[in-house]
Amino acid sequence: MAKEYFAKLKIKTPIISCNGALIRASLTNEILYQQPLPQALALAVLTKAIESNVDHIVYTANMVYGNHESDRIAFMLKYNAQLDNDDYRIPIHTETDYLALLKNNEIEVLKILFPFNS
Repeated sequence: MAKEYFAKLKIKTPIISCNGALIRASLTNEILYQQPLPQALALAVLTKAIESNVDHIVYTANMVYGNHESDRIAFMLKYNAQLDNDDYRIPIHTETDYLALLKNNEIEVLKILFPFNS
């Protein structure tokens, strides 16, 4: 979501996201810094969340993964729907087995968000 704000405010400094785990050049989208979670930790946390049916969202450098029933995912999809510029859309997958991708070293998890209402 930061891309839209950076463009509208004409900010040219890097975008720090995922609680500091990702720094990207705002103009070129180049990744300047990335610090993924250790794979074993990410697997353990996500496995427990899935087993416990706890809402969670997985952030990587190029994709957001989550359950289509998540309120936070619904918010992101609604945000995407109101945009006129495709460049600002949040890339979201709700039907992908991201746990399998992680086990196969096909993704690196930068952040796991557990949205709660209270």
